[in-house]
Amino acid sequence: MGNVRKLNVETGTWIIMLVFLLIFTLSGCAAMTTAIEHRNLEVESKMSDTIFIDPVGPELKTVFLQIKNTSDKDIDIENIISSEIISKGYRIESDPDKAHYLLQANVLFIGKAKPADLQQALAGGYGGLVGGLLGAGIGHSASDSSSGYLIGGGIGALTGGLTERITDALVKSVTYSMVTDVQVSERTKTTVEQEIGSDLSQGSQTKIKQVMKTKENFKRFRTRVVSKANKVNLDFEEALPELRVSVGKAIAGIL
Repeated sequence: MGNVRKLNVETGTWIIMLVFLLIFTLSGCAAMTTAIEHRNLEVESKMSDTIFIDPVGPELKTVFLQIKNTSDKDIDIENIISSEIISKGYRIESDPDKAHYLLQANVLFIGKAKPADLQQALAGGYGGLVGGLLGAGIGHSASDSSSGYLIGGGIGALTGGLTERITDALVKSVTYSMVTDVQVSERTKTTVEQEIGSDLSQGSQTKIKQVMKTKENFKRFRTRVVSKANKVNLDFEEALPELRVSVGKAIAGIL
């Protein structure tokens, strides 16, 4: 009887160990898939609208830059944009009255982002909302939470949930993004008439509508640039330099 009982205990121990091994293996496979698929840093920028400007001669290839940052992160993209513009044969002009093009940009958001929020920010275009990005979490983490239920019953469920949390904490696909609104003004020989309207609220019942009509010698174009960097376990310090280069090239590419 003693030998039989000892054998049953040893058999039960081996079964439990096997259950743990299978659970960690299955969870590890999911984490491994994420690690492989997102092992390389991928960076890209997309524009909400395409801008076409008229070609000009060398004497008119002058650009005035005005770059602002209203996000909560310190970043400088003006130097990159300037270098890219100069490499394309343009000259940077410090006086806006002497420049043929006025290139203005404002960085609205920098931080972790979800794919759905990025798509929404891009679809919103220039001046659209970016509220979904504020407080957005990291990208998805690959794991198979069902493995604990398929093997080992209650023990598998308990250890499976624990293992999933461990693998999620160690291996995760992370996306950082930068959202920038851009306006390009092209000087023209002919006068351009424009009408600017705005609806203002005063209290809960009163609405004020303002309309301003102006005449100027500029054609204006607007677009939004959404840049993203993705990699497994990506940190902000690694993503930021690549985002700066990507958004700088995208903005300079308008000219």
